[in-house]
Amino acid sequence: MRPRPEIIDQWSYFDYKPAMNEFKFNNLAPGWVPEDDRRRLTAYTMLAGYVRNNSRAWLPSTLNEDEILNRREYGDPATLVDSIVSSVMGESQKILVDGAVDEDPAIPGAVIQQILLEEWAFKERLMSKVLENERRTTELGDAVYVIGWDPEKNRPRLRVYDPGFYFPIIDPSNDSEYPKTVHLAWEFERKNEFTNEKQNFLRRITWALLPLEEPRRYPWQPPEEADSNISCFMWDGEWLLSEGQRGLFDLSEEAAFWSMYGVDLGFDFIPVVHLPNTSCEIEHFGVSSLARVLQILDDIVSTDTDLQASSATTGSPPIAITGTAIPTDDQGRITTYGPGTVLKTGDGNATMIDTSRSLDALLEYDKHLLSRLSVNSRIPEALLGRVKPNEVPSGIALTLSFTPHANLIKEMRLIRKQKYNLLLKFVSRMYLQFGLISEVFDANLVFGSFLPADKQEASTLVTQLLRQDRPLISLQTALELLVNAGVPIDDIQREIQRINSEDLNGSLTLLDATGDSGLVFQRLGLTASLETVTGDEIATQLQGMEGFSQNDTVPPQ
Repeated sequence: MRPRPEIIDQWSYFDYKPAMNEFKFNNLAPGWVPEDDRRRLTAYTMLAGYVRNNSRAWLPSTLNEDEILNRREYGDPATLVDSIVSSVMGESQKILVDGAVDEDPAIPGAVIQQILLEEWAFKERLMSKVLENERRTTELGDAVYVIGWDPEKNRPRLRVYDPGFYFPIIDPSNDSEYPKTVHLAWEFERKNEFTNEKQNFLRRITWALLPLEEPRRYPWQPPEEADSNISCFMWDGEWLLSEGQRGLFDLSEEAAFWSMYGVDLGFDFIPVVHLPNTSCEIEHFGVSSLARVLQILDDIVSTDTDLQASSATTGSPPIAITGTAIPTDDQGRITTYGPGTVLKTGDGNATMIDTSRSLDALLEYDKHLLSRLSVNSRIPEALLGRVKPNEVPSGIALTLSFTPHANLIKEMRLIRKQKYNLLLKFVSRMYLQFGLISEVFDANLVFGSFLPADKQEASTLVTQLLRQDRPLISLQTALELLVNAGVPIDDIQREIQRINSEDLNGSLTLLDATGDSGLVFQRLGLTASLETVTGDEIATQLQGMEGFSQNDTVPPQ
């Protein structure tokens, strides 16, 4: 028996696969990849195979070619990934800068930053890149964003990279949660312009935080903080790979080509944001959402393969004819057995073999595996398309069944909140560095609701709680309930302003209670001078507004 390595890490889920630890499988990782990263890159490759219906590539080499080619993979891993990504992204995605939205009054600098970030997100196709990386981190466990200033476009550029290109230097003595040196590296081919032969090159981009000879003051540093003595330096080079020179960190400085060499970028952070799928406070890398259900996925594939073979046998069952011996091989096994097989033995009577019961048993087992997959992956069967429309319970009951999935998505969003906050902070600091804004405010990427809900039940609940005589909830809470139920309200504060501006009877009640005409005009969004307005003028404007009854009376000012 092959000895099992005693390794407990993010990729231990794969240790039941012989290919994970076979020497020949390490050829998937190029020779320049550090030994400590080979296991990670191997796991990435295997996970990508599952999502692309190619997990057969990692079957034991003892299986014959027909067994491998006849395996049926119907896309269950990809469905899991799509369902999780859809929930994480939610129905909407928007950038919110503290002090720019839902503030009265709004902070001018925050409003400028909000507008600038929204414009940047549109030009950089931020949400498309977020969607791409969310698929990647859900599938593989990790994803990478890189930000760099483009002087021609006068804005930061955002790029996404495969995590297999990401090689951070994890220093145990580093008390920071972020590495101080990060490499991006990948291999590519290029034709020699003289010989026309293909040559293998390695491109390596390096960022490192290094000490400065003279301290520097960065514009985002708080006044009480001392000047910084570090800055980020960048290298970008290409090496011609050869047998004697294939180590990522052992490359000589004599590169075939340098596009950047030790350039001081002028800021004190590495503009690379690593997005893990799970918490990585102890271990830097994340865990794929498929990891815990890999063996269930294997069993589903095996069952689907058996189902396909069994259905063929049921549609064209074997026939046994008594009279001659059944042909066997030298080990006593039947040489041919499958749809339409004729087995001869005995006195010549023919009997059809009924195999439908095995098909029923396999169907029940397949349902059991799919149900267990739903439980262990914390994805409700309704999201996986296994609940028929006429079987869907009420919205509240359906929402309760989503509790495990809701907890999963909350955990994943908690991790992403920190990372996207960091991404937008880096972008804002670059804008500040080049003088396009005067101050950096905290900014977040906010994902919308993902839970299914019954709009009718939600509206009934809000009507009951927001009653006229004695409301039990505020208008803002009521609108939040409706938003969570799927009512298309983009901005709750603006919606409150619209409601107040159209609530004429409520404005009269406010005027009666306070006698303050200025408050009434502010509530209605009117532009008359608040110092000179009178109760009669309010009554005139109210009566001229649509929906106000002429019989309504206006109390004296």
